[in-house]
Amino acid sequence: MSKETQNTELSTDKALHIADVRQRCLNVINTIAPTTELNEQVKGWLDDLDFVEIVMEAELQFDCKIEEGETRIDDFDKVSDLVDWLASNVA
Repeated sequence: MSKETQNTELSTDKALHIADVRQRCLNVINTIAPTTELNEQVKGWLDDLDFVEIVMEAELQFDCKIEEGETRIDDFDKVSDLVDWLASNVA
């Protein structure tokens, strides 16, 4: 197997892992806010308490610790931004 083929396979595996983590993060959000969509605006439907619940649920689901005060719900525009942030903290 050539080095280029190995690199391509590694990139594909990493992309699949990231996609899986992002989907699991969206599932965590949907546990708290069931009708949430990726392109939906965060502001207006999600408050600080919801955000804390989402972080706590992510910690449970991924068996990890997200540092308190690292960010606030106001730091996100869309649900996809929140999913990306969660994925980067749990992956």
